[in-house]
Amino acid sequence: MRISRLAILGLFLSAQAGAIGVRQLDIHLPSGEAARATLWYPSASSGQPVRMSDYLHMEGHKGDLGEAIAALLANNPADVPADQRAEALTTRFRALRDARPRAGRYPLILWSLRPGTVSAQAYLSEALARAGFLVAVVEPLAWKPASTRGDFTKHTLFLEQSIGELAKLPQIDASRIAVIGWSHGGESAIQLAGRNPSVVLLIVLAPDAPAGGGKLNVPVVWFDERVPPENATSDVHHTRLRGVSPRCFSTVEGWLAARAGVKEPHVTPACARGYEHAVELVVRYATYYLRTATSSAR
Repeated sequence: MRISRLAILGLFLSAQAGAIGVRQLDIHLPSGEAARATLWYPSASSGQPVRMSDYLHMEGHKGDLGEAIAALLANNPADVPADQRAEALTTRFRALRDARPRAGRYPLILWSLRPGTVSAQAYLSEALARAGFLVAVVEPLAWKPASTRGDFTKHTLFLEQSIGELAKLPQIDASRIAVIGWSHGGESAIQLAGRNPSVVLLIVLAPDAPAGGGKLNVPVVWFDERVPPENATSDVHHTRLRGVSPRCFSTVEGWLAARAGVKEPHVTPACARGYEHAVELVVRYATYYLRTATSSAR
C-alpha cells in the first residue's frame, strides 16, 4: 500500500494533543521476572513538567547527577564543564510526573532499548504521547548487558511478555501495538515484529546489530544508512539522514548535547536538526498506521 505524504501530514497535525504524563509502575512477567515500566500517556492534568534530572532519577541514578549527565553527554565526562552540566540537568520537558491519565484507550508503542536508558528517548516518547499514544519502556530489574544473539533472543522474549502484561492496562488498545528499537535494541525489535502477531508496525532507529528475525509482514519505518531488512514484505519507508551520526538519534547524546553546546565530534547543528526531523517523521508514520491498524495472526 502506497501512502501520500499529505495523508500522513494531515493525520499528524490532527493528532497533536495537550498535556501528557509520565509515571513508573512495577510489573511481574509470566517468567517470574520483575520489571519496571516507564509510561508516557495523554493526560487530563496540569502541573510542573519534569526535567532531565527527573528522568535520570527514573533510570536509577543516585549520587552526583552532574557526573551522570556528563557521562551521557560526552565520551570524556571531564570535558563537560559545570555550566553545561547544569543546563542539561535543568532542561524542562513536557511530561507531568504522575499526572492523571486522560480517559480513553490508546495504541501502545513499546520501546526496545538498553536497560537504564529511559532518558535516551524521552523527547521522542513525549512527542508520541502528545500525538495520542501510550509509550512504554520496560526494563528488567536485574539485567546483564547483551553480548550474543542468544541474549538478543532472550530480550525479545522479555519484550513479548511485557506486551502481554501492558495489554491488561485499561488505557491500552491491544489491537494497535507498535515496537520501536534504537541502537542496541534494534535487533530485538526486529525479532519481536517478526514473531508476534499483535505487533502491527515496526520502527527502527540506527540499529547496532544486523537485521534478523522472521518474515516481516508489518509496515517498517527504517532510519539508517544501511538498507532495511530483505525479509520485509509490507510497506517499507527508508529514511537516510546523511551526515548525521547514529548517536544523534538520542535525546541526550544528540539533541540535548547540541543544546548544551557540548564539544563532541558528532555533535553538530545537523545532529539536533536530524533528530528533530526523525521525531517528526516517526510521529507521522505512527499516527498514520496506528489509526487504522488492527492486529491479526500472521
